Amino acid sequence: MKKIIAGAILLFSLSLSSQAQQTRANKGSKDHSKMQHNRMGKDKKGHLKGVDLTDAQKKQMQANKEAFKKQQNGVLTPAQQQQMEKNKQEKMAAKQNKVKENLSLSDAQMTQWKAMQDKNKAESKAIKDDATLSQEQRKEKLRALRESSKKAHMSMLNADQQKKMEEMKQGRKGQKGEGRREKMEIQK
Repeated sequence: MKKIIAGAILLFSLSLSSQAQQTRANKGSKDHSKMQHNRMGKDKKGHLKGVDLTDAQKKQMQANKEAFKKQQNGVLTPAQQQQMEKNKQEKMAAKQNKVKENLSLSDAQMTQWKAMQDKNKAESKAIKDDATLSQEQRKEKLRALRESSKKAHMSMLNADQQKKMEEMKQGRKGQKGEGRREKMEIQK
């Protein structure tokens, strides 16, 4: 009798966990993966905050990151790698079109905007690939590059566009806060 009751309890708990997994999967894998990506992006910035790593540990973590990228590319077929690159390009183009539309940029301004982004991307890659820099130096150079990039982008905008850009930034900050509150409520 005890075995039957224990078996029934086991089956009941398995069915509940299975049902919970199915419910989560049915919520939409795209939304879930986007939320997971956002969480990972936020984690990436702060997951080591307050952790005092030695230079050797930082180098090892960087090496691990590079090794992971190589492994990932080794797993993907050339067609899959091309598709990933195409997806990145499409995402970037969509972001640029959204900026152009929201700020009412002229074609000349958009050309200038894209040129700045390409230049910043190349400079950022050069900084990241520079093995002579320490982690702190690399971080500082990237921060300075971001700041100069923001100033350059703002300088090419007229007063109305600058105001709209600030409103867009404030809107994103508000959305981030709302998203966090919603996640906290869901988790409770």
